[in-house]
Amino acid sequence: MLYRLVFYSIATVLLFSCAHPVSPGGGAKDKDAPVVLGTSPENGSANFKKDRFTIDFDEFVELQDAQNQILISPPLQNNPDYKIKGKSVQVKFNEALKENTTYSVYFGDAIVDITEGNPISNYTYIFSTGPFTDSLSLQGVVKDAFTLDPVSDCFVMLYKDDNDTISLDSMPLLVRPYYLSKTDDLGRYRFSGLGYDKYLLFAIIDMNGSLSFDLPNEQIGFIDSLISPTYINKPIIDSTAADSTFNDSTELIVRDTAMGIQDSLVEKKDDFFSDEIITYNTLLFTEKQKKLKLLSYKLIRDNTLQFIFNLPAKDVQINQLSIADREQWYFSKVSKDNDTITWFMKDMGLDTLNVLIRQDRDTLELLEIRLEKPNVRPNRRKDKEEKKPLLFEPIPKNKKLLPGQNPGIRFFQPIDSISLDSAVLINVEDTIINPEFVFMDSLKMSIGFKINNIEDSRYKILIPDSSIYDWNGSSNDELKINFSSIKLSEYGQLTMKITNSAKQKLLIQLFIDKDKVLKQDAVDNDTVLIYKYLSPVKYGFKVIFDDNGNGKWDVGEYSTKQQAERVEYFEKLIEVRANWEIEEEWDIK
Repeated sequence: MLYRLVFYSIATVLLFSCAHPVSPGGGAKDKDAPVVLGTSPENGSANFKKDRFTIDFDEFVELQDAQNQILISPPLQNNPDYKIKGKSVQVKFNEALKENTTYSVYFGDAIVDITEGNPISNYTYIFSTGPFTDSLSLQGVVKDAFTLDPVSDCFVMLYKDDNDTISLDSMPLLVRPYYLSKTDDLGRYRFSGLGYDKYLLFAIIDMNGSLSFDLPNEQIGFIDSLISPTYINKPIIDSTAADSTFNDSTELIVRDTAMGIQDSLVEKKDDFFSDEIITYNTLLFTEKQKKLKLLSYKLIRDNTLQFIFNLPAKDVQINQLSIADREQWYFSKVSKDNDTITWFMKDMGLDTLNVLIRQDRDTLELLEIRLEKPNVRPNRRKDKEEKKPLLFEPIPKNKKLLPGQNPGIRFFQPIDSISLDSAVLINVEDTIINPEFVFMDSLKMSIGFKINNIEDSRYKILIPDSSIYDWNGSSNDELKINFSSIKLSEYGQLTMKITNSAKQKLLIQLFIDKDKVLKQDAVDNDTVLIYKYLSPVKYGFKVIFDDNGNGKWDVGEYSTKQQAERVEYFEKLIEVRANWEIEEEWDIK
């Protein structure tokens, strides 16, 4: 009896151990992806009549983020059911499939092993409901049109001209695509199992899941002309080592969408792409909005109100409705791009301000703006009104003066009165009482001091308390600002010789960290650009092909098939060294 009990106990343990696969403990870490052993029906089958297919692997697998990773083309109305059965994945369709149609099921990184989560990347199952299976392919990269960075999670859609009532160009706005793919983290996409036809390619960051371009702020990209897929002269086999037909360790030459020219950068690629077919480069942008809108308004500091628009605020009138305009109680300043308007206001003792914003005769907004931030300490007693300090910042902010540059002070409200009778400017070895100053702007918000700027020298400005008042009565505490002129040997010089082989209007940008532009120069012909007093760091160059000559980068427009203005980067970053002069040449074609 005891023997029988022990036997059944051991059998039960073994049974449950076999029924529940778990990650093994110890040993070397598993880095291998699951291997496909077979499919049912066979991958690439024609005359598919079933409502499901199964993929068998050499180890236990699971699905991760299936609804987002797995893409089916042509798209289905209802999502399939995905099930794991031991070492198999089963996909069951919940609707009737189209007749005589080739379907591709792209799994992305959805299928992983249960031990370490290693994905079988980019596996595609293809079948046809007709007598033959389409076998053409198409591949490409989606990049940001301005930065040329790859764009991930972008839908890439193909359309066929098979609608009697909707034109082909209108399809991305109105109907779901015929084929659908999605970019990976390197911006790459591909289609398999395509039929021989000409397709319209459209890419989109779909913000509402509609699979159509129906929101004005969705990023889009397109190829100017219709494109055709290509046959890859290799069979489709079920293994991770040679998935679908793609080679390993080859170089990718990307073809430009509109110009049909090779991209200036050569990218190393893995087995995602085939070198037998064209790789299309699609550039993504957000169309310029046509209707002026107020994006936001905010009190950026006491008595300073800012209105931000989505476009240059042409013919915009901002009228306040709370105060009779008997005196000048605010000054208005417009940003360089004309899309931001800042009000510098006198303190009129108001808690709120009613504002009407109009463009021509159209009312854009009617606002009630709170002018004071909520009191965070409401119980605090105020026996007397506290003095409000005069806000300021040095010019330049880092207080390091370039050769010939004079120091200054920028205030945040217009200055009403200033008396520097007791102020002191220490100019190298000279001490100047009551130094001369000039206002540097029409709003009287910046002052500058004349100095004898000598290399590697120190300067100090001392201004006594209550010497400067703005028009709200705020006055300065005692100011002590130290400036210094740079030591030229600690900086470098960079010369860039531009050959304008493109014969176009160009904008040459010098930048740090790609998004911080230090200087922009408009170039029409061959020229030499000299950049002095550069800190010893790495710099980059970018060119914008300024087609319309407006001095800035412009986006495209799908309705007119206008691409965004072309941009390119210089082939490398340039390291500037202290006390060195560097010369580079750039032939822009």
